[in-house]
Amino acid sequence: MKAIAAWLAAIVFAALVPAAILFIASGYQLWALPLYFTVALGCSLLLALMFHRRRRPDLPVTIGTGCAIYTALLILLAIIVFQPVPSGWWHYETAIGLGIGGFLGASSGLAFWLALRVLWVPDIGGTVIPSRLAPWLGGAAALATAAVWTVPESTPERDCHDLSGGPRFQGLGYTITAARLETELALRPDDLPKLMIVLESFAASHDMSLRYVGSKDDTQAVNRFVSLCKKNGPTIVGLKSDGMVKFFTYDLHGDIHWRAPMRELIDELEKSWPGKLRFHLPFQGAYVANPLKP
Repeated sequence: MKAIAAWLAAIVFAALVPAAILFIASGYQLWALPLYFTVALGCSLLLALMFHRRRRPDLPVTIGTGCAIYTALLILLAIIVFQPVPSGWWHYETAIGLGIGGFLGASSGLAFWLALRVLWVPDIGGTVIPSRLAPWLGGAAALATAAVWTVPESTPERDCHDLSGGPRFQGLGYTITAARLETELALRPDDLPKLMIVLESFAASHDMSLRYVGSKDDTQAVNRFVSLCKKNGPTIVGLKSDGMVKFFTYDLHGDIHWRAPMRELIDELEKSWPGKLRFHLPFQGAYVANPLKP
């Protein structure tokens, strides 16, 4: 029983650290915490399987293994989400995987190594046994897991910018939502202020909320995030990267609410930047013709 409690505590602690980092980096979005923790927990289980015969592994090996697990996961997720043309592969999948995945994996590996050092101690005969803290920390880990998965149930109503509405997924308080449409706009850096004017005008005319990160007049910004949404309507998220802005259109309320406003936004963008738009359907790598064109 002590051994089970020791492994449980180590696995949960190794998941809590990267989940907490993502939670802070996302602006303390409580609704996303169970999702971050669940993904991190899966990575921690893989980490534990690799070291189940070694109760006190070396620190560099543990951190390196954590980096490898998270990097592989982030590269896979980036391939699914971004699906760039082959020439953009390095900029998206590899950069995201090596950068974010490596950092999260290192933090998880370090947390796992520290937990094993505390929970497994050398015996007089030289063997490694669970410490007296194992049952207590194992119980704390179980309580922490239950608390993380029930947090969204007690959070206030979310605004339309949070893509966490819709049906619950196995009671964990989150849902994974695929974009209805991905729209790419090739854009020069000095056109960013003009784009923000177009989006502000569109949001005002359609009674939509507009939210963005960074200064709208900063043409040198490397990354930019903008979100337009309306209660009981679509949410349109724009991400700037590598000479283009990608718009992801979501609708958590059915398949009809997003088409009319997105068609009008495409028309506005086409007027300002003719011939600069390309389109993806969900989880399809090839470009398609404008699916909303009459």
